[in-house]
Amino acid sequence: TRRRPPAHLPRCSSGHASGTRPALAPGMRREAQRRGARKLAACLVAALWLGAPAIGRAYELKRTEGDTPIRWLEAEVHLCVSPVDPSSGFDRRTIVRAAQMAAAAWSDVPGVPRIVVDEESCESAALDGVNTISAPPEWGEGPRHLAVTRSTHLPRSGQLIEADVLINGEFPIRMLEEDDNGADYDLPTLLTHELGHVLGLGESGEADAVMWPRIGRGRVDGRELAPDDVDGALALYGAASTAAPYRTGCSVSVTPSERGVGALLLGLVAALLWVRRP
Repeated sequence: TRRRPPAHLPRCSSGHASGTRPALAPGMRREAQRRGARKLAACLVAALWLGAPAIGRAYELKRTEGDTPIRWLEAEVHLCVSPVDPSSGFDRRTIVRAAQMAAAAWSDVPGVPRIVVDEESCESAALDGVNTISAPPEWGEGPRHLAVTRSTHLPRSGQLIEADVLINGEFPIRMLEEDDNGADYDLPTLLTHELGHVLGLGESGEADAVMWPRIGRGRVDGRELAPDDVDGALALYGAASTAAPYRTGCSVSVTPSERGVGALLLGLVAALLWVRRP
């Protein structure tokens, strides 16, 4: 079914009432053409506003009940990998290496605390002030979760004081060398997402972002941050939003929808300038 446009939007109809229209002088005709072009531009802008996909920030920040962002105040955040039960299917050294790769992905964002993954092992315990990565032999965090990050913060200031990452060994998770279109999940991709939670980021609504809540099997492209991930980290840790030099360093590709919106906007500007010529 077709829907009627809201009354407040410009109407794009070009029909005229029945009857004979009087002839216009050349000057009046040019002015009428200009008014028509401006009306068409307004209709195109309205259509762009309603129909184009939203291009903006999709990240979410974790906040206290008082709406204070939850974040670290330290310049460095240390993580250690707990001993791994052989039945989990993981090798501790592989987890350390994958976590170091994930930490490196976040380390280039200005102002964000440096995540250090220690080589020494440590035991995992709740509220002990030690940040850990572990693969518990028994999973109790929900059957569909590949991993979960638990964090503890001060209720008023939002200062993080502990974060623990738990990996679900019931899924086929390993270190992939490259995209292999297989059935396994990439461990560095998974940990890059979880370290975003360690820093205080929530899930993202941008499907290309590392903080998107789902990852695909056999894919490694989630090891690199997307612009939305960078903007979220910068918003959380007080730096300005991403500028062009930093974005180009992330190997960011522009989607076809963004190219189309930019071209349409440029076309509208050109049309408005043309109709205003003397």
